[in-house]
Amino acid sequence: MFKYICLIFILILCSVKSQILDANDKSNLDLLLTNLNLISQFDKTSYCNSPKTESNSIIECQNFNNVYYVSSLTLNTTSSYLLKANDINVFTKLSKAKLYNLNFSDDFLNNQTLVSIEIYNPHPIESLFSSIVSGTFVEIGIYDVKSPITLDIHLSYIKGNLNSFTLQTDRLDPLNSITLINDLLPMTQVNQIPNMEIDNLKSIPDMSNIKSKSLFMNSFTESTLGLNNLNTLSHISSVTIKFATSTKPTDFNQFSSIPINNEISLLDFTGALSKPTSIINLSNLTNLGQFSIKSISNNFNIDGSVPLILPANINTLTINNGLFDGDKSIEFLLTNSKIPSIDFSNNSIDSNFTNWINNNKFSTINIGNNKLYGNVNPSWCSAKNLIISNNKLSGELPTCFTCHFQASFIKSNFIGNDFTNIETPQPLCTTLIPNLRYDTSTKILTLYGKDLGFDPKQIKTKDVSIDFDDKNYVPSEFFTAIYNDDPSALQFLDITFTTAAQTYRVSTVQNPPLVTKIVPSNPLNTLSFEGSFFNYNKSSFSVKVGTNYCVVTSATFYGIVCTLSNPSSSYDPNAIVSVTINVEDYTKDYKLTVLTTNVYTYLNKTSTVTDCTTNCTSQGKVCNTLDGVCIKECPNHCSGPSHGTCDINTGECSCTSKFLGDDCLTPAVPCPNDCSNAGSCNKANGVCTCIANRLGLDCSGIDCTNTCEHSSTCDTTIGVCKCVPNYQGSNCTIPSHYITSVIPCTIDGGEVSINGWFGNDQDNHLLTSYIVKIGTLPCTVSAINTTTITCNVGAGTGTKNIIITNSLYPTIFFNGVGLFNYQNPIKTCPNSCTSATNGKCNTVTGDCQCNDAYTGFDCSTLKSTTTTPPTNSSVDTSGNTTLSNQYTTYEISIIELNEISFDGSLVISYPLYKNWSFMKNNTDLNTFRFNQTLKNNTCTIIYTVEEIKSNEKSFTFGMASFTLKKGAIKLSVLIKDYQYQSTLNTLQLVFYSTSGNDVETDCNQQESLTDTTNVDNQQLSSYIQITKNSKKLVGRFINQVIADSRSTFMSSTIIKNDDSSITLGLNLPHCNECLIDPDFSVLVTDDFQDSCGKSTRNKWVVPVAVVIPVVTIAAIIVIVSILYRKNRIGIKVFKTKLKSLR
Repeated sequence: MFKYICLIFILILCSVKSQILDANDKSNLDLLLTNLNLISQFDKTSYCNSPKTESNSIIECQNFNNVYYVSSLTLNTTSSYLLKANDINVFTKLSKAKLYNLNFSDDFLNNQTLVSIEIYNPHPIESLFSSIVSGTFVEIGIYDVKSPITLDIHLSYIKGNLNSFTLQTDRLDPLNSITLINDLLPMTQVNQIPNMEIDNLKSIPDMSNIKSKSLFMNSFTESTLGLNNLNTLSHISSVTIKFATSTKPTDFNQFSSIPINNEISLLDFTGALSKPTSIINLSNLTNLGQFSIKSISNNFNIDGSVPLILPANINTLTINNGLFDGDKSIEFLLTNSKIPSIDFSNNSIDSNFTNWINNNKFSTINIGNNKLYGNVNPSWCSAKNLIISNNKLSGELPTCFTCHFQASFIKSNFIGNDFTNIETPQPLCTTLIPNLRYDTSTKILTLYGKDLGFDPKQIKTKDVSIDFDDKNYVPSEFFTAIYNDDPSALQFLDITFTTAAQTYRVSTVQNPPLVTKIVPSNPLNTLSFEGSFFNYNKSSFSVKVGTNYCVVTSATFYGIVCTLSNPSSSYDPNAIVSVTINVEDYTKDYKLTVLTTNVYTYLNKTSTVTDCTTNCTSQGKVCNTLDGVCIKECPNHCSGPSHGTCDINTGECSCTSKFLGDDCLTPAVPCPNDCSNAGSCNKANGVCTCIANRLGLDCSGIDCTNTCEHSSTCDTTIGVCKCVPNYQGSNCTIPSHYITSVIPCTIDGGEVSINGWFGNDQDNHLLTSYIVKIGTLPCTVSAINTTTITCNVGAGTGTKNIIITNSLYPTIFFNGVGLFNYQNPIKTCPNSCTSATNGKCNTVTGDCQCNDAYTGFDCSTLKSTTTTPPTNSSVDTSGNTTLSNQYTTYEISIIELNEISFDGSLVISYPLYKNWSFMKNNTDLNTFRFNQTLKNNTCTIIYTVEEIKSNEKSFTFGMASFTLKKGAIKLSVLIKDYQYQSTLNTLQLVFYSTSGNDVETDCNQQESLTDTTNVDNQQLSSYIQITKNSKKLVGRFINQVIADSRSTFMSSTIIKNDDSSITLGLNLPHCNECLIDPDFSVLVTDDFQDSCGKSTRNKWVVPVAVVIPVVTIAAIIVIVSILYRKNRIGIKVFKTKLKSLR
């Protein structure tokens, strides 16, 4: 053995010694190294074996026909020798040279045979550019030129055959001045120049006639690099501009002025950009593929938006070190989401990343080092490379990422946040689910599933070499590879996901699970199935044990574990049950299919699966895998042991007493309510078969014998039609007519107009059959349509009822109680204005015109001459209004809303008193609202209290006008969407007024008295009075209502009257829009004593009024207003109580 080793060693020595250097090259080397004082560093007998270290000069040789020639030189010396072109080009095979710290003659770059040369720290630099570069140069690099320098470079000098030209100084210095001079003429002819990289370039010359693959300019600031000729770079493919500092921001809009037919495919700019005045449109750069702007400063935006319109063909986008709005940033990124690679890091984006949805838009995106907060939603699993490090994100990262944190280069993309599931060390993934399919026709192997990773090159296979396509894939979900050998011959493949540090065995064929053993737990709650050709997707399995499901909790290629859905007590532990395992899978053309495995198992011990040796299916049987014998299977396994047992010899079920059917599945249940004695019961399913005219699950419903017309419905609880409004009768064909308003005649008789609803003429000619009676007199019909009857009546006086009957249905009539009032042209006044001394009556209006000393509705009250106590008002949280004067109080309330039948009887009453809920109002500080909804009715009532802040506010009601003074309180009630039980019915709104006193020591104390003698429907207004303790509450009611925009008569009814209270009903017609207008006043009588023991014997007027208009708009609005006059009697409104409600 030793002699063989010696022989090999000798051969190696001989081969080294045989590197014979060409004699000319050796002679030239001797001379060159001597001139450069480098000869001592080399063995002159073996130049080609010189030591190859960076600190020394190096000579490399190459064999040409067994003769070695110098092919590469690295020379490093501080010799003062002036290196000339002939010192280098004498080496005929020399192609590369690296020269450090040398001095050069003016002709050094002329007629060189070198292909590539690198010159470091040349002396002097100007000598290298004093003549035209010529020869075979392809690459020239001049580096580490010492600053400061001033240098002109003519493009004509470097045009030649060069591919690249580089000039780098030792530093970027504002004192450096390198000028590029375009002396290639004419300017109309395009000239090819090499790729150029130049430091400290002073300015860009006009380069409209210059073509180059690359121009790289690296300057100290913009002030040392003029950019005036940017628009002449049309023939430059790659443009890179970098500024070391940012003393003067660049106007980036200059790039939009480059002519559209340009060749720029890469634009890389580093430096501060000035604030644009408008969006910069770069669509002129039609060939731009790579676009980068970095260190752009915080000013480069428009209201936080990226001020750029990008061309369509960009494939790489970088925008760094700016300041942009978060929402506007995602808008910009989504607009440009088709760009394959985006770097938008370090831009101070402050945004909720939870709202950033990827939806397969972004491929590679870096948004790290911003201020993003929130969570990362799973849509980002579709990105090939997501970098969000160093933000403020939190919550759990989707498992598509954390599954692959075994690779630090993936984990580093997410560090610097507050994610709860980034750990050290990171636990292994449990959610990765791989599946394989192979298409033999296309030779495509498809790997699909969940959390598969982001880099196809990180997916490895064992035993066979498979390279997954790194171009067309869906991250985390879908990868493909071309594989010419059918992997199905292997049955399965072992696939390693290197970034997850896990290996999975995955089936390459579509086989149902192969079960070899079943192990039940004790106590029985889980089953373990062992074997092969299962998969890792728990949700793809459906396991049925007998008739109950077993939920899969873990799954691998080698088996599954499932948990029984029913408790162990529902199983017979000694029973043998069948198990069906269904697996959802996809065919090679990705159609969903189900693979099924059927086995039998014991529930009290381990079962070993034994296949049957004969074909059980051909015998109409199944295989009992416990002993490998074919058996007859019962339908649905008799629905489980609690339903029945199976005879495996006959395949028939024996059901328990509670179930029926071949499979014992049907419960033997009684029918509901024993079919109500109106049908027969099917005990097998508990369903009733009803007799004729009976309905419902228990036959309790009764079908209507008549057809319910006019869209009415049948009430099956009684078998009677439930008619829609305006109709009645057994089949809902009889109209229910009603009156909304009346225009009466005078006491002399004449034409009367009655408005309302009177059916359609299609309803058996109803409109020609109406009979109208006013009081005891007939009103002869002269005209009629659906909404109006015109008739003529004889002379009369007073208030009358109107009865309308249709001769076709004489039992159906509308009785308008008190809806007609003969109009007397001569009006009477209340109480005849007391006396001629007090006032006189205006017989046109029915109002008293009081003499100077008197006031009041009947001129019975002396005007005030001395100070009287103030009257205060308050509204509590239940909506009640209280007027108080000294110790006397008056309460005014709306207490109920009644629906009245056509015969005058009460249909239903809705209590309103103290049922209000406060509604907060932030828009009007002078208004307070309450509301309530009527029980079992669609009606909603809104009650409003408003303070009048202007000096006075005027209102008009019909022919009456009144004014509310500053400081008044107006109360309004809105009644919306009242649902009548019959169209023949009307409404009555009930008011309640009462008096009381807080203490019993007032010398003015008197018993309460009420007066309703001035309730007179024949006057323009009716009046009521309540007197107590020398104070008087006066209520006035205008005897008219505006019904459906028409003025008509309205009557008032005293419902109850005692010594201290009056309950009054306002009778409203059946109308869609009604308006009424009563008001109240508080007076101090002439026997009031302002100080006990003294009597003024004067009657004082306290002008405080409660005004109550009522409006119905498919509903009713009631408005109550309280008036006072500040210059006489002040009302102290309890503002603290009102404002506390705001």
